[in-house]
Amino acid sequence: AFLIGEAAGEISKALGSMVPHTVSETLESATKEAIALSKIDPEPYTVLLSPACSSFDQFENFSDRGNEFKRLIHLALQELSD
Repeated sequence: AFLIGEAAGEISKALGSMVPHTVSETLESATKEAIALSKIDPEPYTVLLSPACSSFDQFENFSDRGNEFKRLIHLALQELSD
């Protein structure tokens, strides 16, 4: 799990050692880190946006957050095909 936003610290504490996770600064950095990890491991991975709470500290609303995630994934796919 890649955690972002003002609740990332609290979520990290709740996950403890049960779930491997990284606290990332932004959705962009979290997405890039997830994609990089997916390239290293021979097992297939899915990079999934799965919000645990609102993210008004970084986005206008859930739709804005989702659209930004889609934009980042499209950019990553373009880089892979170049």
